[in-house]
Amino acid sequence: MKKFLFLSIMSACICINETDAVTYSHGTQPVTTDIQGNSVAVNVDLTKTETKEDTLIKCNNAAQIDLVIAPGIEKLSPELFEQFFGKSNVDMLKSKVRCISVPNSVREISNDCFAEWEHLSQVSFDMNSQLECIGEIAFYKTALAEISIPDSVKKIGDLCFSDCTDLTLVTFGHSSKLECIGEETFGLTALTEITIPDSVNSIGARCFYSCKNLKKVSFGTASQLASNCADAFLGTDAKVYGLSTERMDSLGIPENNRP
Repeated sequence: MKKFLFLSIMSACICINETDAVTYSHGTQPVTTDIQGNSVAVNVDLTKTETKEDTLIKCNNAAQIDLVIAPGIEKLSPELFEQFFGKSNVDMLKSKVRCISVPNSVREISNDCFAEWEHLSQVSFDMNSQLECIGEIAFYKTALAEISIPDSVKKIGDLCFSDCTDLTLVTFGHSSKLECIGEETFGLTALTEITIPDSVNSIGARCFYSCKNLKKVSFGTASQLASNCADAFLGTDAKVYGLSTERMDSLGIPENNRP
């Protein structure tokens, strides 16, 4: 009977047949893949272009990719990936990458960074993440089912997770520093409920646009929310909890979104 080996590289997990496995080293991370190239976890150091050719060989030979980004980068952007991989190869990544591990050195995920990476279903962040900003359309139309936002994040841009139709769960830590959630950030997702950190002072128009499954949006008693939210819940019957009637009046929470 063939044995199976489970290998974890940071947050990426691969199930491979031990009898067919080959292990090699890439940087400081061991990488294991089957010889047919069905799945591969690749440690990518985007600061070292001399590793590009080796990295591309591994990516091209894989049907699915778990991308482990090496520490040292402070900003992830489409331009950075195009510079390292080349535009045509970025298109290849969009169709193959299932998982991305973001190191704690990253402070910004820029606009459009992973937009329409259609098979991207998991994003993990290192402990002690220094991420502060997730840009506009950063994860638009990906296959994310859930995501945990690092406490260090202060801003989530417009349309960031819009059209992520599999996205059912977004969580924030108790020490979240989040201040701003942009327009249509969670529009057309499958969220069922969400708890907004007390630190948030602004929620953009149509933030939860047409979230048909959304039933509950919770705020803490210490919520700093100050922006007008008259249009934030457009297209959803979600009920807002945790705010007094006076606060809801001042924030413009529609009657149909009150318990």
